[in-house]
Amino acid sequence: PYDAAAKAAGDIQTASNYAYAGETVLVAAATYDSGGITNWPSGGRLTNRVAVTKILTLQSLSNDPAATIIRGAGPCGPSAVRGVYLLNGARLVGFTVSEGCSMTTTVYSSSDTQGAGIYCPGTATVISNCIVAGNTCYGYGGGIMQGYVFNSRIVSNSANMSSGAHSCILSNCDLSYNRANTIQTWNTAYGGGAGCTLYNCIVSYNYALSGGGLGNAIMYNCLVYGNQASYGGGVYGSFNLNNSTIAGNYASGYGGGLLAESAGTRPVINCIVYSNGASSYPEWRTNAAGAIIAFTNSCALTQMAGWNVSNITNNPLFAACGNGYGTNHVPGDYRLQAKSPCVNTGTNQPWMNDALDLDGKKRLRYGRVDMGAYEVIYDGTVYVMH
Repeated sequence: PYDAAAKAAGDIQTASNYAYAGETVLVAAATYDSGGITNWPSGGRLTNRVAVTKILTLQSLSNDPAATIIRGAGPCGPSAVRGVYLLNGARLVGFTVSEGCSMTTTVYSSSDTQGAGIYCPGTATVISNCIVAGNTCYGYGGGIMQGYVFNSRIVSNSANMSSGAHSCILSNCDLSYNRANTIQTWNTAYGGGAGCTLYNCIVSYNYALSGGGLGNAIMYNCLVYGNQASYGGGVYGSFNLNNSTIAGNYASGYGGGLLAESAGTRPVINCIVYSNGASSYPEWRTNAAGAIIAFTNSCALTQMAGWNVSNITNNPLFAACGNGYGTNHVPGDYRLQAKSPCVNTGTNQPWMNDALDLDGKKRLRYGRVDMGAYEVIYDGTVYVMH
């Protein structure tokens, strides 16, 4: 009955219920902050403002997330309302999802305390061109729990763990001003920005007890700056970092840039870890028996036993370094000067063949990859011969 704009349903849930799997539900610009549905996921008691329970696409008609808003409700507890539940395989395009909250304890399902903004039961769900802001939960993923997230902003969310996003794959996203450990005193809070796999993302001005920017993350072509924690200001825990730049982060304890907290090898390949701050070990530290940060073709201070000869400790010569540390950091320009020692000194990897740097430029341009998140493009004059 809702197959034309003139016959549009009065709310998103009604239209979604009538749509067939595979169809697209177009949503007019407005703020949707009433109604709700429970038992999604199955067994959950937390109310969802909108629950997409079929594999379909929910898309804003204007594709302007600032104009089409799904708003949850607080405070956290029995009356809380999450923003959106998405069945695995569904798609959400062009929305702001804000002010969602979670339960404070597990009532019927662990999902009740997770994903206050958006909850996805699997990574086949796609979230694109969205703003996820101001959501609060007591578990994991204040902004988003799981899902494949493209071209989105995840901003000012709170949670005990991974306050921006948890167990997601993030591509071309901005994670900023998310805070872990702000709801009550939990000594295990980590991952102010995210605990995810990230491609071509910027992670800035997030805060947590441990891992101000990221906790337990895999990164490619990412920039992590201006984050703060007691331990591991930039990245904490178990991580695998590739062609990323970690600068201007701060730990009031130790490990301003990186902190490996448990046994295991943490690969850091073609990265720049520089100009971070801490009370001790400002750039990086291992903090457990058997913990190894395996720097390869990277620029970092200071050397350690077994330091790979491919690594350097030189000033990377950013275009502009910025000043200060942590959430007081004044950002610089973390692209490299042409004379930087990090130019053409990385090690090529198979994933780079069709990859782009953080500026969207070819990752392999002059035969050998640069360290860090950006490739240098040389200035020059082009002559056309006739």
